[in-house]
Amino acid sequence: MPEVVLSSRAHPLLKVGRSLHETKGRREQGLFLIEGTNAFGAAFESKWPLREIFALEGEREWSTRAQQRGLKVHRATREWLGAMCDLQTPPPIVAWGEIPQNHARPTFRDGLTVVLDGISDPGNVGTIWRASHALGATTMVCTQGTADVWNPKVVRGAAGSLFALPPVSLRDDSPAHLARLLQEQGVAIVRADAHGETTLNTFAWPRRAAVILGHERRGVSAEFEGVSVTIPLPGQAESLNVAMAGTIFLWEWARATVNLAAS
Repeated sequence: MPEVVLSSRAHPLLKVGRSLHETKGRREQGLFLIEGTNAFGAAFESKWPLREIFALEGEREWSTRAQQRGLKVHRATREWLGAMCDLQTPPPIVAWGEIPQNHARPTFRDGLTVVLDGISDPGNVGTIWRASHALGATTMVCTQGTADVWNPKVVRGAAGSLFALPPVSLRDDSPAHLARLLQEQGVAIVRADAHGETTLNTFAWPRRAAVILGHERRGVSAEFEGVSVTIPLPGQAESLNVAMAGTIFLWEWARATVNLAAS
């Protein structure tokens, strides 16, 4: 029996898939889009819960592995997948991942917690996530006003890192609540600040720290009381893009606390 290939723009699955581009749709469905082989591979290898999988007719590698695991794979035309992903060049495989609903009280481990405090640009959020994973951060958490981490642009920008380093889910994501949780667990708060009193290259990182990366114009929320650390800039620019600054903070933390030569 020949495979059914999805092609109709009126298909109900396409309507659901399109809704996942919006925060409202993701919340209603409890799902998010996973687009492309890199992101899908990371989700699959991490055994992330997948609801539906769609693949082009010629895609065999990941669709075969998914079927071997007992997952159903829908075949679709390039135009149909392009309509779901809203991309000029649709990826060969797309899935719907389940959004975690666990709001348990977080436990912050030794190492570095990265706090995204009101960073609204999805591209910056995805880039910071990828850098955090690459440089060994232990925990990721967002406050209110930060771009939805399940936004397709964030998922693409994170390049699979969301599945290896998923966000802490807070029922109360206000800065005041998170700052209190960090303080109660003895986590040192490090404010990334363009006008901080301590320079990053001289800062002594504590064993358990949280670096707070704030909105580029508003900065870090006042509720996060701690040491303000700045990146010394010998050039004429006043500041850096938050994703670039965050990556430098992460690199300096890794250089100072992790034996990079042995990795």
